[in-house]
Amino acid sequence: MAAVSLLVLIVLSQFVLLHFAGAEEENSYHHRRDCPTFPCGKLGEIGFPYTPRDRPECGLFVVGGCEGNIQKVQLKQGERWYQVDSISQAGTVTIYDEVLAKQLETKDCESLKNLSLSFPNLPYVTFQILSNLTLCKCNSPLNTSKMQEFSYAKCKNSTIYYSQPQGMPKPPGEDQYDRLSSLCNCPIIELPFTHLPPDKKHNSHLFRMLTAKVSVGVTVSRHNNLGLKLGLALASGIGVWIILAICFICFRIKCSSRDRMFFVRKKQDHQKIEALLKEYGSFAPKRYTYSDIKKMTNSFRKKLGQGGYGGVYKGELLDGRLVAVKRALIYEFVPNGSLEKFIYQNNPLEEDRQLEWETLYQIALGIARGLEYLHRGCNTRILHFDIKPHNILLDNNFCPKISDFGLAKLCPRNESIISMTGARGTAGYIAPEVFCRAFGGVSHKSDVYSFGMMVLEMVGGRRNINVEADRTSDIYFPRWIFQRLESEEELKLWGITREDDKQQATKMILVSLWCIQTDPSNRPQMSRVLEMLEGSLESLSIPPKPFLHRIHVMDPCFQFK
Repeated sequence: MAAVSLLVLIVLSQFVLLHFAGAEEENSYHHRRDCPTFPCGKLGEIGFPYTPRDRPECGLFVVGGCEGNIQKVQLKQGERWYQVDSISQAGTVTIYDEVLAKQLETKDCESLKNLSLSFPNLPYVTFQILSNLTLCKCNSPLNTSKMQEFSYAKCKNSTIYYSQPQGMPKPPGEDQYDRLSSLCNCPIIELPFTHLPPDKKHNSHLFRMLTAKVSVGVTVSRHNNLGLKLGLALASGIGVWIILAICFICFRIKCSSRDRMFFVRKKQDHQKIEALLKEYGSFAPKRYTYSDIKKMTNSFRKKLGQGGYGGVYKGELLDGRLVAVKRALIYEFVPNGSLEKFIYQNNPLEEDRQLEWETLYQIALGIARGLEYLHRGCNTRILHFDIKPHNILLDNNFCPKISDFGLAKLCPRNESIISMTGARGTAGYIAPEVFCRAFGGVSHKSDVYSFGMMVLEMVGGRRNINVEADRTSDIYFPRWIFQRLESEEELKLWGITREDDKQQATKMILVSLWCIQTDPSNRPQMSRVLEMLEGSLESLSIPPKPFLHRIHVMDPCFQFK
């Protein structure tokens, strides 16, 4: 009987795997059908594999700036944007490589390097750079008797040899690229070209031939995925057979009283959870089954983003309310997303997202009220430990909502210091005492520090720690802003057009500098932070310079220079 049951499980597992493999291919077909083409400036009407910024699920490469004069494409998610020159129906996209353009502007052979393009590693997409010119960069001239068939250009410290470019008619016989590689023991460089001048032997034409416009052939082969998935399903099925057999044998032979006690404890925990939910009565959180969640998200069709513990999907309840689903949790849907999208000015495609100073001030005030409630408004004090722009969500009216309590801790209201086994939070917002106890005990003042660092980023429109800054003085924004206040210099912040804007910005800066004091005892409580934000600017004083600005290189917790 046991053998028959095992055989049934194995057969069922195979059908499930094959079903999901076929269903995914079918969903892919409907997915493409529901995503029409879209107009995009000078590029005209384009579609899959390209997709607009507001529908990232409809393609592989996001295109931005369709409403303006300059269109850009992101070939690899999370990396830099390239200016688009054209997109053809044949699958060719011509982009402008700014790094290469700077090389060519110098007209210096020493600066020539290979392309800096970065393509994603996708199993069903192939990329091919078209019309490349093969260059051989040598520090000393080669044997001219062997290199007569190639053009060359002399530079200060090197000589550049180049072969017949790809995309042009090749002479009969040996391939020119292989021929050049066999004769040249120097580094090989491939760069895009425009055309060959009439006299291709003329040395001065080298930089006239090269171009920063790169033509990339993009080939997507999605219809062949089903066979691959079926093969993977069959291969994984063999593993399922082995795992099921091992589990069945272990369960029958190794099952002990301790194992049975484990299941008993799990059942008891479940009963305790049920009792706790009944105790809250009508205030208990509503629970949904997995099938309910799948229906409300339309089988997880619309992905809003990626959190630290999984994807976030858009859904709709039966009463029409929009929600955000992070698998196990269901949140209110906030259409404006997270605060970070509106405060950083380093993305040229998001210039229209900058908020007015009154709105920024109200957002800071709302976050302060939320933290004050967590610290004092509940029976048990809640410490968030991960306050940052990414975890502040904004509704239609830009009312802030604190989210992501994955690192939060509960603290009795009559206790000020809590124990922690290790640091928690996000670099740039973590209070000093959280990762080095020499600065003091961990308490609700740690959230105050994170709040101060976040508000400084809201004011500066940039991240506090700028690792890409050229000058040391520009790296740490709090130091820069403090020095301006001490010397009574003009802050020169963006978008200040009224006196009210200047007062709100200055007030937010002073409150933030009080919040990021290195000694936790010098930081105000969130109730005091609210009073400072809502009070007059004249009642605020410049706080002491945070001790972190003067940390010695031999400090036991830091290695700052």
